[in-house]
Amino acid sequence: MVSPAQGGHDDMRRGTGWGRGRSVAVALGLLALACASSACSSSASSRRAARPATPLAGTLAPGPDSPRSGLSFALASLEWAPPSETAGDLDALADTLRARAGEPITIRAGPSLGAGWRARARAFVAALGVENNKESLGSGSDPRAAVAMRAVVRARGEPDAPLPLARAPGPVTQRPRYDPAALELEVAAAREAADGAARLLVIDEAELELPAWNALETRHVGSCEPVFAGLAEGHERSLALVAPFLDHVDASLWQVFRGQLAVYLPELQKDLASYGADAGDEQGQRGRCGAAYREYVERFSVCLAEASSKRACAYAPRALLTQGALQVGMIEPDVFVPEVCGQEFGRDVRDELRGMARESARVVTATLDPSWTELADRLATVSELHGALAEICVPRRRRFSAADLDELHVRLSRVGELLSSPPLTAMSPPEKPLEAGAWRVRGGAFPVPGLGDAYRVAGFERAPDSLAEQVLAQARGMREFAFGRAVCQTRRETRPLAIALIDARAGALEFFGYFYSEELFCEGLEPLTRR
Repeated sequence: MVSPAQGGHDDMRRGTGWGRGRSVAVALGLLALACASSACSSSASSRRAARPATPLAGTLAPGPDSPRSGLSFALASLEWAPPSETAGDLDALADTLRARAGEPITIRAGPSLGAGWRARARAFVAALGVENNKESLGSGSDPRAAVAMRAVVRARGEPDAPLPLARAPGPVTQRPRYDPAALELEVAAAREAADGAARLLVIDEAELELPAWNALETRHVGSCEPVFAGLAEGHERSLALVAPFLDHVDASLWQVFRGQLAVYLPELQKDLASYGADAGDEQGQRGRCGAAYREYVERFSVCLAEASSKRACAYAPRALLTQGALQVGMIEPDVFVPEVCGQEFGRDVRDELRGMARESARVVTATLDPSWTELADRLATVSELHGALAEICVPRRRRFSAADLDELHVRLSRVGELLSSPPLTAMSPPEKPLEAGAWRVRGGAFPVPGLGDAYRVAGFERAPDSLAEQVLAQARGMREFAFGRAVCQTRRETRPLAIALIDARAGALEFFGYFYSEELFCEGLEPLTRR
């Protein structure tokens, strides 16, 4: 699935957007270009005051009508579970045991397993639906009761080699199976260990090479695919809802920014005309800065050349949904401008252009419909929700109780309800409207997936009780709950157990496999089968 942080509309940046531009006439003459350390006169060498406002008459087009509903996320009733790593096919073992239910079974544990394995092994077999009619023998304090796996099973043709690890091919969601044909049975030893019973089940710590075991592909039980599919579908529907508003925001920003470029860019080009691209050491740092600024400014000339185009210039400010936030940013020309140039050159030409973007955002954001703004900001949080679920859903050696899985489902349903709620302004009484947040002009850089670093022009700062903040709190709470409530967590580097089921009378190996201990026994939970 495409991460919601990346968006999926009108190139990689379209996880972006916000509120609605109303039919408001905006006197672009109110724009005053706030140039950073120096403002912009005709002389490149003199520091200057802020530019006077230039009367640029214009009207911003109206945006889409106010939304009547919230976003569209159906996250309730999904069948999902954080995946648990699995080492073997416990269902196949259960089926093999049940195929001859009622026959006496002797259960033997390896010498490295503790005395408690007598009761645990009997309970494990009973939980698979098989009653054994033979007394189960654990290792206990009687060494004769313990049976090592290597005493009854060995690698075919290589009695001293580690037991084979070769698996049958299959997807990561398929429990791994191991070929009994790769093993040889020590028939006499198996019959002695069975002690007259028809069948023998041996459980022992696996003797294998741990690096080779850890190199095997991770298989798991449980899946979060329904959740990620639901998020992807909801994000696509919601982005389609918000897209007209996002387009309106971008068009408005481009209209205001283009008007400023039309007035000020020719002046900047004139100021920098004497600085060539071949500025050498003899021109000093000032000359090199002038050349860098000139190249930087020339990139924006394309924007004026495309002034008649409805599509915004690549360097124009635009709405971005990234890092879980609604922001206005601009992708700047790929021209290296040393940080010292603002001081060395006597003015910061790059920040003068950034100032045009900031003023554009200041004018445009003041006209945006707060309902659309709040919905778009809420949509931005989906990337954070996706990130939290991605962490929860990494396959690990752990288990969850049924009650805790139900709680995770309830929490995700609650997030879906928050995302799909009507705009906050529509839910509040007219006499006391609730504020979802406010726009703030700001600076700095932030990464945009698929586009690179962007300059932050403005950002929407949420109110502490906004629905977007509630979504983020729920997402973080889900993550903390999942990591805190998982039980039987074990390091993946520990060795699994090996289990062999033997037909003692026929002298045949019926089943062989590896299992993590938590698949068999875990704090009162049933063995990890699909049933």
